[in-house]
Amino acid sequence: MVSFREIIENNNATFYNYRTNEKTSLRARISFFALVAVFLSIFLMGEIGDFLSAVNTVVSIIIGFSFSVMFYIATEKASLNINGDSLEQQNKKEIVEKLTKELFYNVTYFILIAISVLVLSMAILIPDAWRILLAVGDLFWSRKPPAWMDSAMMAGSIALRIAFAFCLLEAGFTFARLVGRVNFLFEEKMKSR
Repeated sequence: MVSFREIIENNNATFYNYRTNEKTSLRARISFFALVAVFLSIFLMGEIGDFLSAVNTVVSIIIGFSFSVMFYIATEKASLNINGDSLEQQNKKEIVEKLTKELFYNVTYFILIAISVLVLSMAILIPDAWRILLAVGDLFWSRKPPAWMDSAMMAGSIALRIAFAFCLLEAGFTFARLVGRVNFLFEEKMKSR
């Protein structure tokens, strides 16, 4: 079984210049997304139940699409129908097989990030539900919750919203890259026929 760490490492290994095989740094993109996530989480501090519902719907649909792509890749014949025994045809076959393997990890990584978006969006709603339960409890019990609990819930809510915003940005980037790589793979397959 493949671990989350292996999925992330194999996905990150696909960031290279196709022509030169030179690795591309991920630090700038991740730093930018982290910075934008902090600012985006400030805007997400209000009531965002409708926004989360819309995000969950869209992400769920795209996860379904991604699973169909992953199943296509997993069930594709191991030997590709590339005619000819020439060196050029063999090189094309190796390139297509490498791209197919990389695409599998790209899809798997996207699914991992998209599921994280769904889990975090549900977790964002938990502090709100907790506050409602505390308000209902105040009606029946005179004992107030400790003061630190509100601060802890607020800090947790901010952290969840930052993580949600980061994963949402990463999922959007990964999906756009995934679509581009799927198109590139199909172009390479078409060239090799």
